Amino acid sequence: MTDEGAASAARTSSGAASSPAATVQPAARPMGVFMATCLVTGNMIGSGVFFLPRALSAFGWIAIIAWVVTGAGSLLLALTFARLGSAYPSTGGPYIYVRKAFGDSAGFIVAWGYWLTVVVSNAAVSVAAVDFLSYFIEELEENTTARIAMNLVIIWSLTALAARGVRSSGMMAVATTVLKLIPLLLVTVAGLIVADLSDIEFNPTGDPAFTALGAAAALTLFAFIGLESATIPAGDLQPPKGRTLAISTVTGTSIAVVVYIFGTLAVFGQLTPAELSVARNPFGSAAESIFGSTGGNIIAAGAVISALGTLNGFILLQGHMPLAAARDRLFPKRFLYENGRGVPMFGLLVSSAIGSVCVFVAELSEDGFDTLVLVTTVTALLPYLLSAAAQLMLMVTDRDAFNPVALVRDGVISGLAFAYSAWTIWGSGADSVRYSAMLLILGIPVLIIMRWQQSRDGQIADPSAL
Repeated sequence: MTDEGAASAARTSSGAASSPAATVQPAARPMGVFMATCLVTGNMIGSGVFFLPRALSAFGWIAIIAWVVTGAGSLLLALTFARLGSAYPSTGGPYIYVRKAFGDSAGFIVAWGYWLTVVVSNAAVSVAAVDFLSYFIEELEENTTARIAMNLVIIWSLTALAARGVRSSGMMAVATTVLKLIPLLLVTVAGLIVADLSDIEFNPTGDPAFTALGAAAALTLFAFIGLESATIPAGDLQPPKGRTLAISTVTGTSIAVVVYIFGTLAVFGQLTPAELSVARNPFGSAAESIFGSTGGNIIAAGAVISALGTLNGFILLQGHMPLAAARDRLFPKRFLYENGRGVPMFGLLVSSAIGSVCVFVAELSEDGFDTLVLVTTVTALLPYLLSAAAQLMLMVTDRDAFNPVALVRDGVISGLAFAYSAWTIWGSGADSVRYSAMLLILGIPVLIIMRWQQSRDGQIADPSAL
């Protein structure tokens, strides 16, 4: 039994946090470094990489600089998560770190925001996957009913896979990550060999360079959301868990940085800015210019696999965050329910049900997809900001958990990661902040109810017990 499973079982036996028919068991076979790295890489490299070159074409060389800046910031965050994960290798990731540093309320806000971000984002990724499938299935182009049906088939098929345990989803992550990287790397390498970058301007926006950089960086950052993926199911990683988590997080993020920077350069080198601005699938258009129609088909298939791989990874995670919070009595106790394979089934099913509702919103309203993206923008960034702050706090309050020799280095890294996260939230725009704030506000009544239940039962959760 994992450490988390033992703790949960102890709470259940003491009456602190029981759950109907709960079975708290670890995965039969934990994820090793390679599988966890594929989970991180696969969750980051999703549908966005195929579309972003079109949006970034308006920024010229500033876009490439933005990739470098965002890549550096993401590596700072990856190093922060690697250090925190090594110190506290428990299921829940950012929630665990923030709660330990700042208490229940801050921990709840991270758990609530991250959970809903994953659930809503899963709906958006599913819609993108159906968009890619419409390249091959013409019926999906205009038939809303067919699109909704395909979305539901995708979401619930991957939910059934996740119910088989982290190993099954991990194997899917390995397969889809390899299959998505092959066409991306093929187009990237071939594109760079024959690239013509002479038409790219430094800053065609007309705005000051720093302003343009901030806007481009806000676009590129969302391609890196998912770098924390290995921290969420940390209890099911191969021992030593801290080492597995650290290596997979940094390696997976580094792979994504390389693919994003050089992939964008390759696409820029094949299509003019005017062609990019109207390209529905920039990578596919670049592949067609190099390999003909066959190349476009391969990239379209790779885009489908990429979106499905990302959705698989995040569906795996969507039950683990509420499970971690439920163990500390900050989420309803039904989220503690795990099946015989150690999968948090109640959280998994509720999450996919909410995601299915979001699919209807996205498909039936004209701007539903854009709204889903806006709603989750800042809530996706908040755990990064607070995790960096948590490391700074814990280095003061729990110094025994950190290497004293590397204290200054780790402090500088987490400080820079905090500053970077704050900058990206500022650059996300007023609409994103407004929508995300409302999403977080919806969790306040839930927090009040959970705290009332704790007070009624005389069992206030203690962060120091983590």
